[in-house]
Formats: sequence, C-alpha cells, structure tokens
Amino acid sequence: MFSTEFQILIECCKIRLLQAPEKKLIQLLSNNQINWVRLQQMAAFHTIRPVVYDALKTLDSSIIDADSLAQLSNFVKIRSVHTIFLSQELRRIEDLFSKNNINAIAFKGVTWNNLFYKRSFREGADIDFLIEKKDVFRAFHLLIEDGYLVKTDDAHEYQPPELIKALYEFGQIEVTLSKKNIYNATIALDFHWDLLIQAQNYHFSVDELFANHLNKYEKLLLIIIIHNGKREAWTKLKYICDLLLFVHLYGQEIDWDAFIAKTEKYNLKKCLLMGLSLVNIFLPVKDTIHFSTPLEAPPELNIKFWEKASYYEFNVPARISFVRLIFKYHESISESFYYCINYIRYLSYPNPREKRLFTFPKERTLLNLGSKVLSYFYFNSFIKK
Repeated sequence: MFSTEFQILIECCKIRLLQAPEKKLIQLLSNNQINWVRLQQMAAFHTIRPVVYDALKTLDSSIIDADSLAQLSNFVKIRSVHTIFLSQELRRIEDLFSKNNINAIAFKGVTWNNLFYKRSFREGADIDFLIEKKDVFRAFHLLIEDGYLVKTDDAHEYQPPELIKALYEFGQIEVTLSKKNIYNATIALDFHWDLLIQAQNYHFSVDELFANHLNKYEKLLLIIIIHNGKREAWTKLKYICDLLLFVHLYGQEIDWDAFIAKTEKYNLKKCLLMGLSLVNIFLPVKDTIHFSTPLEAPPELNIKFWEKASYYEFNVPARISFVRLIFKYHESISESFYYCINYIRYLSYPNPREKRLFTFPKERTLLNLGSKVLSYFYFNSFIKK
C-alpha cells in the first residue's frame, strides 16, 4: 500500500504525462493528514517537481498547502529558464559535432524532455552526450577549445588530454565539463564514452548504438533500459516516467517479442521486464503494447526505495538498499559475484579525479583499495579538522 504522499506523486504523473482525470488526485488532496514537507522532499528526490507543480497549480487552492506550492513554483520558474539555456546549448553542440564529423548521441536531460514531455518538462541540470569511442579524444579536445573546463577537484594536476586518457584507461565512463553562457549561467555537460562501468556486466557494446542494425526506437529504448534500469535500478520515478512515456508515445514502433529476445542476449531482459512491471502502476502495459512474456508484480524493493526517498550517495542504509536493488536485477548469482569482484577493482583504481596519499600499479587491487580508504579518512576527517 502506497503512502498518501506517494499516491499524490503517482497521480500527478498520470495527469500531466498521460492526461488522466484529476478526480483521484483531488480526493487524495482532500485528506487533511498530508505531510506536505515529506511530499516536497519526495518530489525533489524523484526529480519530478515540474510535473507535480503543473498538476497541482490548476486545482482548488483550498486543498493545497500554499507554501509548498509557492516553493514548487519558484523552483520550476528558475529551472525552466535554465532548461531553455540547456536546449540552446544542446543544439549548438550538436551542430559543432556535426560540422566536425563526430558521432554523438544526445540523451537524458533536455533531449528526452523534447522527445517525451509534451505537457510539462523533465527535471534536469545538464546536457548528456554519448560519444562513439573512435571520436572520444577528438570530441573532448573540441569542447576544450570551445571553452569547456573539466569539472573535477584535481583537474589542475592534469592537462586535459592527459586527464581524459587517464579516466579512459582506468575504467571511468564519463567526465563532467562546464562553461558559462552569455548570461553567466553555468552549463554542465556530461561527456560519456560508455553507459556502464565494467562491473555492471552486460553483453552489449555501445558501438552498436552507432551502427545501422537497430532502428532509432530500439536504440532509444536500449539507452533507457541501460541507464535508468541497469545502472540506476529504476530508483526514481523520473526513470520510470521516461520508460512510461516511451511506451505511451512510441510503444507501437517496437516489435516487442523480437526486442525482448535481443535484451536477453544483451543480459538486459530482467531490467526491461521489471521496468515494465513498474510502468504497470501507471498504466496497463499490455493494453498499450503486446508481447508474450508474462510480467511479474512490481518489485517490492523498488516500492520501498521509492517511499523512503533517501539519497544513497549520502546515506549508508540507502546505499545498502541500492546495492540490494542492483543484485535484484542480476540474472544469476554468478553475475552478482562478478559485480562484487569487479566493483572492488573499480573502486581501487587510482582515479585521476580524487586525492590519494599514495598509489600503486593498477593491478595491485588491495593496496590501492587500502590507499583509497586511508585517503578518504585523511582528507575528509583529519584535514578538515
């Protein structure tokens, strides 16, 4: 059973994204026991504040907390202006890459906002590009020449070409760049050359996204599954809203049985099916698209994580819950074992973006892991004091 606050979030999504009637939302809002502080915190965690605000603003003000609506309004106004800046920069960078024959795929952020969010907008703070690996260094140099800077604590220790090479070699999959636009607003650009780290095992090469044997809808859906499902385990409503809107708007463009067979080959089938089972909370999937594979009930671990709305980056219990979710989406125990071993290796690698007291050759996993732990406590405890 969902809490009242979470049911309100679901109804807001259904109203703004699927044009559902407002009746159930009005009934929920008439409940005097609503915790408006928690509702705002949950909307922020799930990064769906524009959708929530757009659903609430037209309703009778007597059933809505005025302070909460005002805070949502202020946030949405500021973010909508920034979204315009991001859209302009997205088009400019796409033109820049095209003129220089660089193969790049824009995804997430304002890209999916333009594709999916017809009656609201997708909350986001940056631009994301996936660069074909053969073009990574050339594209990176082009952005540096364009005025972008590497957004990382220790970037001053590296020349940009050295940094990107070090990140690439040590298993990183992205770097964040930033610059000021003509209005002095900061534009952040996430520069990706892969979608998952090695530990998150899947049998798919991003090179296939730049080939011609997948159609544009299959490529788009694969990116949603890989990023929102395999990487993030559908931990936020925003991630499910992307899949929900794909099914709602473009679901008829996919041969689902053939596509599910492909995801099984890529080790992504479970992520897709569990994502679709979560979409079922919003609309009956099989009334919209057709496939023969049965869907299970929505994963209980996801529901609990959604309700707690706790950031796993800053909270140890939430981090444990997130790892449990990652394991839930694995196909087998051997995949979980592979993940554990290789994630430890990933953490141990001397990351060019972090401070270390000392480093060892890359293959010295335990020594580098020990150095990471000691360095963390030294720089975050001793130095700060």
